[in-house]
Amino acid sequence: MEKFANILLSDIGIVVQFINGILDLPKRDGATTYDWGDEVEPLVSAEDIYFGSRQIVIEAFFDNRKGTFEEASDLLRSIGETETLETAYGNYQVKLDKIEVKRSYKTGKSIQITFIELNPDLSGPLPTASPSNSKVKIDGYDLLATFGLLVENAELSEISQLKSSKQTSYRNNYLSVYREPHEIEVKVNGIYASKAEMTTKMSALNRLLASEGIRFFEHGNKGYRCYSTEGNKVDIKRKRVSFTLKLNVMVEYDIDQIVQRVIDQVNIQVNPQSDLSQTDNTKPDFVKGKDNFKAADTAKLNNQSASFYAKDSEIEAIRTYDLAQRLENGTLEI
Repeated sequence: MEKFANILLSDIGIVVQFINGILDLPKRDGATTYDWGDEVEPLVSAEDIYFGSRQIVIEAFFDNRKGTFEEASDLLRSIGETETLETAYGNYQVKLDKIEVKRSYKTGKSIQITFIELNPDLSGPLPTASPSNSKVKIDGYDLLATFGLLVENAELSEISQLKSSKQTSYRNNYLSVYREPHEIEVKVNGIYASKAEMTTKMSALNRLLASEGIRFFEHGNKGYRCYSTEGNKVDIKRKRVSFTLKLNVMVEYDIDQIVQRVIDQVNIQVNPQSDLSQTDNTKPDFVKGKDNFKAADTAKLNNQSASFYAKDSEIEAIRTYDLAQRLENGTLEI
């Protein structure tokens, strides 16, 4: 049950229906970029990151049977200091901003109570990223497994007002480095088993987005080096959330094409496997490319030892390396 300054809201006739704002990521305050002339540098060091306050809005019904609305309103307004707002989602240090009547009925009123959280707590440890084949990740975290979020849509905005020559500082068919950031809007939804799970996972996402450094967002075969400045407004309906994740993109890249390009450029010095005879091919130990490969026909070895010839597993290890995984996990510098 919701309390403010240890006052149970239901005791004074306020029946809470929805609470919004508690999971919002506030907008950053102060400068977020520096223009060097030929490029715009994002300011993402810890000393450059400051966040503003956030509003916590309660949609409620006032029940006339518990007293008058004026009495309840005056009681809440008399609390001028920062106090604890207790909810099923967690506790927050807030000040009352305003109380508004949205509609009046014979038995009560629809009201909206707005609180201000001056210093939202965005600190705390980040979850541990687990290996995943998901194609929707941020800094290696699977959005669904880690944060409980499904992506509805992801779109990279166009900056039509910028001349083409100023739009990118570098571009080819697999990589675009923007002089000024584009914005990618990612529409997401989440359904949780409990309000506690919702708070835990959404708070972890906010901590990640608020942390210093560049984020690596992956959607499908596209990757983005980006950072967050505008914050997120999260719409909460019981155990469901929906919001648009806004990220400023400095670099956009095609993961598949980059991986293939790197692989193509690697000089793989492997010796061809020996041309085994038909007789050898009928024996499991003598099958070409197997890890237990043995060359029985020495005439086929061209005066080399059997270990001279590469096996399938060795070739695969060289070709795959860890480039794809490093891109997916956001650990490959471009």
